[in-house]
Amino acid sequence: MINEWRVMMQKPSTSKTILTYLGTNTLVFKKEGATLMVDPHFSRPGLFRLFSGLRPDPVRVAEGLRLAEINQLDAVLLTHTHYDHIGALNDLVKAFPEAALGVHELEKGALYDPMENLSCGFGIDFRYSGKVDIELKDGDALDFGPLKIKVIHTPGHTIGGVCYFLDDTLF
Repeated sequence: MINEWRVMMQKPSTSKTILTYLGTNTLVFKKEGATLMVDPHFSRPGLFRLFSGLRPDPVRVAEGLRLAEINQLDAVLLTHTHYDHIGALNDLVKAFPEAALGVHELEKGALYDPMENLSCGFGIDFRYSGKVDIELKDGDALDFGPLKIKVIHTPGHTIGGVCYFLDDTLF
């Protein structure tokens, strides 16, 4: 249900970048009119929904976007491609077709493969329906207007896992 979704915290950083947590994995950064989302899944449900199938919910995604006041989206970046970090990706592509998608070059194939993105473990055949706009590599510097991000390749959890450095924050 929609009431399970909530903006967990919103706080301005020292650089006037607004950070909003949307559930467990999703982060939204806003600065001077630019908006960036990281790991679009929005929220993890309770155990009952988890074990009964964790399907994408366009109503939940739309409500989350409305509550977080996301009217435009410049880019979506992924830390890795496990399903609990990409579950809302297809809904976001429909809502914001102009938003660029960035994922590490070693993770790109998992977006289209339910075995690699582990969605099959949730009883779901998730395949991303869009294209990858930015194939990330270690050391890449991304520029989304006032949002400047450095990519740091951190393999371990997945082969193409990354962290990002934005303003004074590593995540």
